[in-house]
This record gives sequence, structure tokens and C-alpha cells, in this order.
Amino acid sequence: MTGNQYQYTPSKFEKLRMEAEELILKQPELDSPPPSDILELINELKIHQTELEIQNEELKRTRNELSKMHREFENLYEFAPCGYLTLNTKGIITRANLTGVKLLGISRKFLYGSGFSQYIADDWHGEYMRTRNKCLETNEKQSIELPLKTKDKVPLWVRADIEADHDETGAVVQWRMVLIDISLQRQAEEDRKNLHDQLMQAQKMESIGNLAGGIAHDFNNILSSVMGFAEISLEEVEQGSNLEDNLHAIFTAGKRAKDLVSEIMTFSRQTNEQVKPVHIGTVVKESNHLLRLSLPSNIIIKQKLNSDEMVMGNYALLQQVLLNLVNNAADVMEDNGGAIDVTVSDIIADESFARKSGLGAPGNYVKITVADTGEGIPPETIKSIFEPYFTTKETGKGTGLGLATVQGTVKKYGGTITAESKPGKGTVFTVLLPATKKPEHTKPDETEDLPHGSERILFVDDEVSIVKINHQILAGLGYNVTARTSSIEALEIFQSNPNDFDLVITDMTMPNLTGDKLATELMKIRPDIPVMICTGYSKNVSSEKASELGIRAFAYKPLERADLAKMIRKVLDEDKL
Repeated sequence: MTGNQYQYTPSKFEKLRMEAEELILKQPELDSPPPSDILELINELKIHQTELEIQNEELKRTRNELSKMHREFENLYEFAPCGYLTLNTKGIITRANLTGVKLLGISRKFLYGSGFSQYIADDWHGEYMRTRNKCLETNEKQSIELPLKTKDKVPLWVRADIEADHDETGAVVQWRMVLIDISLQRQAEEDRKNLHDQLMQAQKMESIGNLAGGIAHDFNNILSSVMGFAEISLEEVEQGSNLEDNLHAIFTAGKRAKDLVSEIMTFSRQTNEQVKPVHIGTVVKESNHLLRLSLPSNIIIKQKLNSDEMVMGNYALLQQVLLNLVNNAADVMEDNGGAIDVTVSDIIADESFARKSGLGAPGNYVKITVADTGEGIPPETIKSIFEPYFTTKETGKGTGLGLATVQGTVKKYGGTITAESKPGKGTVFTVLLPATKKPEHTKPDETEDLPHGSERILFVDDEVSIVKINHQILAGLGYNVTARTSSIEALEIFQSNPNDFDLVITDMTMPNLTGDKLATELMKIRPDIPVMICTGYSKNVSSEKASELGIRAFAYKPLERADLAKMIRKVLDEDKL
């Protein structure tokens, strides 16, 4: 029914009632029935009374429907996925739905009457006010992403849609605001950024690795000459002389340089990881030496090396463990300074200790502790420090992968790592690694029964000094050597007399024809010719790929004389079987 029907019917009914009253007053008191006009009025009154009752029922139904719609609207408003806030002209919150209350983490009792600005992160107040002013200037809704301070101090990012309500004069009477939680979206964006940064870092490391590969090739060639000539000279020098000591020092330095190049290549992921006995004391000393050059002067590193044991592992990766732990300690003391104590000691783990510490088996272990005097790690945080991507550092200062990588390396080598900390009293990281037996080193001047031979060898390398020293070494072992610095010349010599050689030793990286291609051409001419490749570095061939090509042996320079002699003899003897 329309509004006009509601207004019209009662007024007509009232008119009929008044007419009936007048007729009854005029009617004399008789026992006869009422006149027909009065009866007619009474009937009309009954009809209209019925209509009024129907209208009343319809009004009740309409009222119930409106009440139901109101409740539904309230539920939609209260439990909407967005927070709705109403602010007065001074920015005071006057109304909020349940979602808005939950977003801000405070009850309506305290929320109403408080200023919205107090929930905005301190550095963002200016941006919020600029957005409100822009809303007034454009008379349009404006959006802004804001970090909010919540009661439980959990970071919360929202997108705020702000709009002003005006009266008929154009004055602002209140502000309406819609808040949408975008914390997960922001986290996803942050994760994507971190992944992008990691990709860029990986690409940078790849570039550095490629550069390192080129340097390694040239450097290993140089080392081959230095170590080779030192070994040859030690055979001719007077024993016990100062010159002998000097040559020993040159050879030892060459071996260390060789190991260092190998570590750099492993660190840049250009070679397969080499696991061998590593002296932890040396790792600690060299790591601390590197760190002292980069740490602030207000941070002191102290070291106590109470162990001479070795562990099985890769030098570069173990050094990464130390560098990471000490760097982390330095980060927390950057402002106030302090001391970092690095201690290496021996422990014997019995079955009970091994079980409690999570070690694989009882036995001898090397214990490394890194203790700082920083502010410490809260108990609720220390449980998560080894989780990937977990970090307490500011954005841009850490990826959250450092300690996860450290733990992975330690576990890979059969050890464990733990952390203990008390707020205000610093943190102690403890690493346990299984000890291994020390390898027996053979000095270059020690008499060793090296394998000799009389076979014919074609030696190919584009470095004149390497050709010269290896010619001397191989000839000294009894072999008949033909040496060339050009792979093209070597191929031509072999083509003219393929049966004049029992073995070909070639460098990998050479102009015109690389070692693997030279080997392929040689084996096309004579499939049974054994070929060895020795290289300073090559990303195009590995021991596996060389084996697939039919190459009998593959080695990285510089090779010590004993290693070269044994490798040659092994290849030649296997070829005779």
C-alpha cells in the first residue's frame, strides 16, 4: 500500500463515524429497528474496520521485514571484510565496525573518543594529513597505504580509503574511512623483492665467478711454473743450505696459493665442493684476520686456539660459517661496541652427551664457540633464528638465510650448532664438528719412489714456461717427450705419425683448438690413444664430461710432480690391460 492510502482511509473512516453519531443523536428512542440509513452507515463502518485491520497486519509485516533487513545490514556492516570508521572533523573516532575494532586491536570502549592519528606509525602522520587535504582539494575519495600501530605491536599495513561528508553549505561534518588489511600482500611484495635481490646477487656472483674462472686459469698456470721449477731445483740444490730453505718456502707458498684458488672457485660455485681435512685453527685465524679489516674499531676480536685437530669439510664453506657467526655478533654491537671471543677446543663426546647434543655418534669433536657481549636475543626469538628467511635485522640489512646456511653446512659435515642467550648478557653460538686424523704431508725433497717409464708422450700447452718445466719433469721420469705450444701443430704432428705416441697430455684452454676438441680429433685418427687433460680452469669441461668424451684422466693445475707421475703411470698401465 502507498502512503496516500494510509492517510486517506482513517480520515474517511472518521467522517463516517461522525455522520453516524449525528444520526443516532437525532433518532428518537423507539423500540423499532434503526432506519436503513443508520444500518448502512454501520455496515460501512464494519467494512472500513476490516480494511484497517488488514492494513495493520500489513504494517506489522512491513515493520518485521524492515527490522530483519536492519539486522542483516548490521551484520554486513559489523562483519564486513573491511574496517569502517567514522571520524568527526577533529579526527576523533565516533563509530567503528567490528572488523575495524579488530584491526586496531582495541575495544570500542577505548576506541571511541580516541584520535585516529595515534594508531598511525610515527613517520606516516604527514602522509596521512596530506591525503586528507587532497581529499578536500579534489572533493574526491583518496587512498593511501599506512602502517598502523596495534595494541599487540604486530606490524599491520592497511589501505585506507578516505572520504569527507559535507552539509548543504559545503562544510565537512565528518570523515568516513574504509580500512583493508594488506599485510599479506605487503609481505608477498617484500618476499618478491628479497627474491629479486637474491637473484641479482646470484647474477653478480655468477659474473664474479666467471671473472674468477679466468683469473684462476692464468694464476694456476703461473703456479704450475713456480711450483714445478721449485721442485726441480730442490733436487739440485745443496741440502741444508739457505737456498734449499728458500725453495721450500716458495713451494709451500705455491701450495697455499693453489688451495686458495680452489677455495675461491668453490666459494663462487665454479668447481665441485672438495671435502678434505681442514685445520680449524687456520680457518679461525684467517677469518678473524679478514674481519679485523672491516669491523668498526670499537669491536674487538679475541681468539683462543686450544686445539690442533682437523675436521672433514670444505675450507671455503667452513670459513663462511665463521665469517657469518662473527659478522652477526658484530652487527648487534655496532652502536655500542664490545668484544667477540672465538674459542677452539677439543672435547670427547660420550654416548650420553652425543645423544643430548644431537650428534651422530660418540667420539672426538672440535668445539668452536663465538661469544659476544651484545644485548642478547629474547627467548621468543632465539627459537626461530635458524629458520630460513627469519631475520631481526632492518629491511635491506639481511635476507634471513645466513644462520640457516650455517646450520646446513654444519649438519652436512656431521656436526651441530646451538645458541644460548640472555637479554643484556650477550649470545654464545657453539659448533661441534667431528675431528679427523691429520694427513701426512710429504715434503717435495723427501725421497719418494716415483713411478717412471719410457713411453712416448706428446705434451701440449700454450704456456711456454709450463711446456719447459713439464718437459724437464717428464724427461726426468724417463719418458720420451715431444712438446708443443700450439694445438694445431700438435694435431699435425700426430696426423703424420699417429703411432709414434703412447700418451697425449694437453691443456684445456688454448687458442684455435681447445683441449677437448684436440682430443676428439686425435681419437678420430686413432681411437685407442689415451689422452689426459690438465687445466688451470675451464667451465666448458669437467671430469664427468671428459670421461664421456673418452678422455682417460682429468686434473686441475698446478699438479705436483708426484701426482703427475702417478696419474701418467695409471693411465698407461690401464691402457695395457
